[in-house]
Amino acid sequence: MSLNKVTDLEIEIFSKCNRKCNWCPNSVIDRLSSNTYMSEEVYLKFLHDINKEISNKEKLKISYSRYNEPLLDVELLKKRINQAKDIIPNIITECNTNGDVLIKKGKETLKDLNLDILSIMDYDCKGIEHGKELFAKCEITNITNISITKSSAVDVYIQNVNHTNKLFGTHKNIPLIKYIANWPKNQEIQYRGGVLYDYENKKNKNIISNYGNKGKKLNFIKPIPKSTRRGLLSDNTFSYERKEPCSYPSRGIYVDYDGSVTPCCNIRNDVDAHKEFILGNINETPIKDIFNSEKATKFRETLASWDYKNYPSPCKFCLARCNFGTKPNKPIKNEFLKNLSKEKTTK
Repeated sequence: MSLNKVTDLEIEIFSKCNRKCNWCPNSVIDRLSSNTYMSEEVYLKFLHDINKEISNKEKLKISYSRYNEPLLDVELLKKRINQAKDIIPNIITECNTNGDVLIKKGKETLKDLNLDILSIMDYDCKGIEHGKELFAKCEITNITNISITKSSAVDVYIQNVNHTNKLFGTHKNIPLIKYIANWPKNQEIQYRGGVLYDYENKKNKNIISNYGNKGKKLNFIKPIPKSTRRGLLSDNTFSYERKEPCSYPSRGIYVDYDGSVTPCCNIRNDVDAHKEFILGNINETPIKDIFNSEKATKFRETLASWDYKNYPSPCKFCLARCNFGTKPNKPIKNEFLKNLSKEKTTK
């Protein structure tokens, strides 16, 4: 199978995260006490292989966020982003951050950080006003209520997405910066490939926030209501079992810091229950061969089908809304990425 349908790349250039959020598998897996780096040679080979194998790069995006905190080594992040843009000139680069480094170091963090999209998560529930203060400290221009920006792609995007609990900004290096306020209060969390699932009682675990909104129960993605044949609710119970296809394994390539390639963002190399689902390792095998292997192909085909009884164990109770249809903001985001890529081409 060609890699041309792949639009999302996700890669860890190192392993460390400075937090142990209860809603993340890092709460039970140590990513804090040490830091393991992906070698430059492996990273560059991966990018060259992607550039060779994917001809349609119109919406190709690489995220430097998996289960690490990318800004902990911001100088390396800057270097890796520049390398990606040298090899794949129009690629969209993005990452998420818990904001701790920005709070501590301010504008110096963003100097020469040539990202296209940066999302700042307010895990401590400091709110919108804190976001405005952080924007000022980092010399980020608040564009939340501005109708015209330097980027027409960004302009169209911020006019068409939900602004609730969000600020939008821009920086001389970064076209779009999003600040998501009060994250633990408002975000529906995922069950992360079963790490946050209670298999004995067949329901999500009771996850209590240990940062912002401390002591309060976090909300998971809502399960699908059970229905009658006519589509009416039969009672107030819910089905936690996934019964619809998932597009993540077909449109994305996800690489851990050690080179392990996983089928989706919720599966990782350091979870024992996930190890049998690792598709290969880019230290040993070219990404094209991993993606087209019998194991990877079977995983994609199973998740693309409605044969939910045979979905792999990390997927059986995953309610992530990632089917082959569209989410409310999906067309808006796709158009934004396409337009941003065009703007980069014309510069």
